[in-house]
Amino acid sequence: MPIVKPASAIQYRQTIVDMVRAERARVVVEVGVYSGILSMMLAEIEHVKSLTIIDTWAEWPGKFDQAHMDALALDVIAWAATAKLKGGSAVKVIRQESIPAAATFDDDSINFWETDGDHAYEAVKAETAAGLPKVKPGGLMAGDNYEAPTVKRAVDESFESNNVVSLEANGRVWWIRKPVW
Repeated sequence: MPIVKPASAIQYRQTIVDMVRAERARVVVEVGVYSGILSMMLAEIEHVKSLTIIDTWAEWPGKFDQAHMDALALDVIAWAATAKLKGGSAVKVIRQESIPAAATFDDDSINFWETDGDHAYEAVKAETAAGLPKVKPGGLMAGDNYEAPTVKRAVDESFESNNVVSLEANGRVWWIRKPVW
């Protein structure tokens, strides 16, 4: 899959949208929603029949206070309450940590799992471990900030011994295709 190296958040979001389109993914999960820009872009894709967005909208110490994050959450939740996917389904919002949220999905049920949540090493390891079983064989898991040392290390370690067909990265974006057994 030819991917242009994204250098900005705008390019990252467009790369994910292009990947979802190319894969014709019908069931999509987005972890780490923040302002919902990517969510809104994903909701516009014709063949996406199920979109679940997951975020705690918790304070980022030293960056964003809880009042700011709550305001973002309210805006995204209000949008999701009225948004309809092309097939008529609603956008589902889960406001909680990604690990317990992942447990709400059946194994092998997601075509495309995108993550841009907590970038701490332990969090990335835990999230990829929780999310990968939920991805269908042949489906993709992708994420942002591969250039960040904690993300790169966690992603590399998570998939080096996990029988993943391939781990690919292009600047910010990393992705794997779950094996078809």
